[in-house]
Amino acid sequence: MNIYIEALHSALPRLLSSFNADPTNEFYGAGDRLHWGWKLIDFPNGTFQGAAHGLAILIKINELPNTITEAELLRRMNSMIGGLKSITANNGSLDEALPGESSFCVTALVASDVLAARSLLEDYLSDYEKDEWLEAVRPLIGFLMKQDEHHGLISNHLASAALAVYRWYDVTDDKTAESRGRMWLDRILDNQSSEGWFSEYGGADAGYQSWCTTQLAQLHSLRPDLELHKPLSKSLSFLTYAAHPDGSFGGSYGWRNTRFLLPGGVELLAQEDNNAAALAEFSQAGIESNSFVTLDCMDAGNLVPFFNDYALAALAKHTQEKKVETAVLPCHGNNGRKWFSEAGWLIDSGNQHYSLINFKRGGACVHFNQEERSVDDPGAVVRDSRGRLFSAQVGEVLSISERVISDNELSGQFSLYRVKRPVPGALDFIILRLMSITIFKSLSLGNLIKKLLSKYLITRKSKSAGKVFRKFTLGQNFNIEDSIEGLSDVDILKNIRHFSAIHMASQGYWQKNDDKLLKGDS
Repeated sequence: MNIYIEALHSALPRLLSSFNADPTNEFYGAGDRLHWGWKLIDFPNGTFQGAAHGLAILIKINELPNTITEAELLRRMNSMIGGLKSITANNGSLDEALPGESSFCVTALVASDVLAARSLLEDYLSDYEKDEWLEAVRPLIGFLMKQDEHHGLISNHLASAALAVYRWYDVTDDKTAESRGRMWLDRILDNQSSEGWFSEYGGADAGYQSWCTTQLAQLHSLRPDLELHKPLSKSLSFLTYAAHPDGSFGGSYGWRNTRFLLPGGVELLAQEDNNAAALAEFSQAGIESNSFVTLDCMDAGNLVPFFNDYALAALAKHTQEKKVETAVLPCHGNNGRKWFSEAGWLIDSGNQHYSLINFKRGGACVHFNQEERSVDDPGAVVRDSRGRLFSAQVGEVLSISERVISDNELSGQFSLYRVKRPVPGALDFIILRLMSITIFKSLSLGNLIKKLLSKYLITRKSKSAGKVFRKFTLGQNFNIEDSIEGLSDVDILKNIRHFSAIHMASQGYWQKNDDKLLKGDS
C-alpha cells in the first residue's frame, strides 16, 4: 500500500465523524461539527462538503478500508450533497469564517470538488443522482459567475475558481463559464513571477504554491490545450528550493509562513516533469517521517483540502505508468549560491550545508549543517522595557551590501515594526454579526469589508519604529549578528523560531523536530 492510502485510511474515521448522519436533522449531511454538533458557532463552514472528491477517488481506485463498503460510502456521499444544498446561501455561496461571508475560495473549492467527484463516479451514480449533484453545484457556479476576489491576489484561490468553472463547462458546455475561467487563469499567469512562483498576497510562499500547483495540475489534466506545462514547470523548479536536507519544507521565510507540501500536484506531474518527480519522492519520504506538515497534523479547517489532495496523489500513483528521470533537489546538489531577486530569496548550498534567507521577509532564514537544522530564524524580534514587541518580519530589506563582503559575509538593513496581534472580543463579535445581517447582504460592501480585514490582519504595517542591521556569515558555520538603531532599552529575542508577526491560520502546525533544541536553545 502506498503512503498516501495509509494516510487517507488513518484520517477517514475523523473525516466521516464530521458529518451529520441523522436523516431527521435539517443539517443532515452537513460536515461542520462545531455548528451542527457542538453548536458553538452560528453558521456552518462549507469546506467540509468538498470531501466528496477524496472519497470518490478511494472508490474509483478500489482502495476503501474494510471498515466501510462502497455502497455505504456512496449513501453517505449522497447525504453530503443534500447537506450542501441545505447550507448554500440564497446568493449561491458558502461561508467559512463568518455567517453571510460569501466565501469566494470555499465556494470555488466545493464546486470544483463535487464536480470532480461526480465525474469520477459516472459509473456508480444513477442518472437521478448525477442530476442531483449537478443541481447542488449550479448555484455555486452562479455565484462564481458574478463574484470575484478583491482583497488580495491569492493565486491558489483563483486557481480553484478557474478549475471549478472549467469543470462546469466540461459538463454543461457553458461558454460563459469557460471565459470566466480564462479570466482567472490569465490573472494568475500574468502575475506569475519570472522566477516561477505564484503570488500569494504579493509574495512567494512554498506551501500555498504547492496548493496552487495542485489546482493547476488538475486543470492541465482536464484541458491540456491551455498549455500550462511551461508555467507549471517554472513553478516546480522554484519549489524545489524550499525542500530542505532534513526533509522539511518551507518555513517562516515564506510569505505566509507555511510548512506543508501538498503532494497532489507533484504526483500528477511526475510523469512529465523531473522536478515534480523529485518533489514527489521527497513528499513520500516526508509524509512517512512527518518531517513536514502532513495530513496527520490537520485541524478541522484544513482537513478536507488536505484529504482531497492526498487522494489526488494516490490516484496519480495508481495510474502512473512511468516517471521521467528524477531531478536532484538543490539541497542535495551543491549548487553554490542562487539569488531570486523578486522573491527576495538567497540560497547558499555546499557539500555540508544549505541556507535560505528571505530579504523580503525581514531576513528570516533557515540553515542546515550536515543535513541537521541548526538555525531557524523568523527575522529580528525585539522587546522593549514596556513589553512591546517589534519585528522585521513584515518588512523587506532597505539596503543590502552590493556584493558579498568576503566569501561568506553579507549584510542588510531592515525596518522594525510594532507587532500587534488583535484577538476578537465580545464587542468585535457583536459588530461582525451585525455586519453579517446588514453589510454582508451586499456583495460589494462585503468585498470592501474583506479588503479592510485583510489589510488589518495580514498586510498592514505600522510606522517604522527603528531599524535592525543584520550581518550574515554564510557557509557551514552560518551565523547572524543583529544591531538595533532607533530603539533604546530593548532586548533582542533569540530562539523564537515559531514567532509570527501576521495572522495566518495555516501556519504553526506541528512537524518532526519542532521541539528539538537548536543552536543556543535552552
